Amino acid sequence: MKKKVPESSPRAGRTAANEKGARFVSTTIEEAKARIPAGLVPFRRMRPVRLGRPLLGERPRKAISIKLDPDLIARLKREAKKKKTKYQSLIHHILERNVPA
Repeated sequence: MKKKVPESSPRAGRTAANEKGARFVSTTIEEAKARIPAGLVPFRRMRPVRLGRPLLGERPRKAISIKLDPDLIARLKREAKKKKTKYQSLIHHILERNVPA
């Protein structure tokens, strides 16, 4: 941790560069907290939030890549449109129905 530069030092209040080139101001945590404007709530650490689509069942689904004939994909998309669902969900349903456990 960097030492605070004394106020009497010619470097006091100046920015400096660390070994990675990032700029920083030599200060203490208490001084930084004192500079937060009144009424502004400092950032609080929150629980991690799962991003993406909601789970469909007990476990998340695994993404895979599969090569299918373009005509078959077109037929699946037409069928999914008739059933008012998404074609990948239709493929999942067909596989679930026809592949034994």
